[in-house]
Amino acid sequence: MKRSLNVFLPFVCLLFFALPVFAQQKTWDELMKDGNLASDQKRFAEAENLYREALRVLETRNPKSDQPKLRISTLNQLTKALEGQKKTDDAELVGLSAVDLLDVTLKNLSSSNQEERHYAKLVTVKVYGEVADIFIAHKKMPEAENLLQRLIRHQEAWKKSNEEQVDRALKSTGSPQAQNQTILNAAISSSTDNPAGTYFKLGNLYFDDRKFPEAENCFQTSLKLSTVSPEAAKMVPLEVALGNPVLMTNLGIAQAAQQKWQPAEASLLRAIAVFQKRNLLNSTGGQNAIRNYVLVLKKQGRAAEAETFLDKLQAGETIEPPK
Repeated sequence: MKRSLNVFLPFVCLLFFALPVFAQQKTWDELMKDGNLASDQKRFAEAENLYREALRVLETRNPKSDQPKLRISTLNQLTKALEGQKKTDDAELVGLSAVDLLDVTLKNLSSSNQEERHYAKLVTVKVYGEVADIFIAHKKMPEAENLLQRLIRHQEAWKKSNEEQVDRALKSTGSPQAQNQTILNAAISSSTDNPAGTYFKLGNLYFDDRKFPEAENCFQTSLKLSTVSPEAAKMVPLEVALGNPVLMTNLGIAQAAQQKWQPAEASLLRAIAVFQKRNLLNSTGGQNAIRNYVLVLKKQGRAAEAETFLDKLQAGETIEPPK
């Protein structure tokens, strides 16, 4: 009896010490929360380990139906943790894995689940943009360009689909409630579907790479897509109706770099007028627009006109944008 008890006791002890190990295993949510906290505190190596453990938990314990969405989120956070440690190759590889998985997930989304589609669009814009930023930081412009162009294709397809749905709803003989719901869904999706911001970002990429014709085209497209109609301008805040003065400034500089003096002059003057209306003439952006506008005038042999313009600004006169 004593011999059998001696054999049994080590087994009991083994179970006793093993129990805390199982009790300490964390869920995906807990691991992500800890990883995000570590990442926020710039403890990137610890965050990396937590995100990798979260990926392992997904493979073994979460329902298969949840995996793509949760895996994309984990991969995106892992990418940032790797980038924080300057593990550039790993960050690029994991980031591209998140993008590729995102593309597959988008194809499998149910077209009838509007909430799910809107969430997927938000994640798409976020992940594509952040991974593109990593390649931009690494001075890998072709890869960043490719990602932004892929995102634009997604957004243009979404935008076209929304416009077609609204058009069908307006022409249909269905109930007003159904029409209004379709229009509301389109309005909710407009922020993610409109590629104006992505074109602006791609334009800045070309701008920094001194590809001024390509930058100009992107800025023009962004400006067109972000311009508010006269009817809508009456219903939105003034700063929205006026447009983005930084975009107008960059457009003017890209035009000036190609010696397109008149378009450059108009773009920069419009930017200055918007900066003035927003009381931001003394901001970095406002001063940049003024400096480049004066330079464009001087390049055309109009130094006296440039001085007169600066005197008007100094006197607080209102600058009117070109018609």
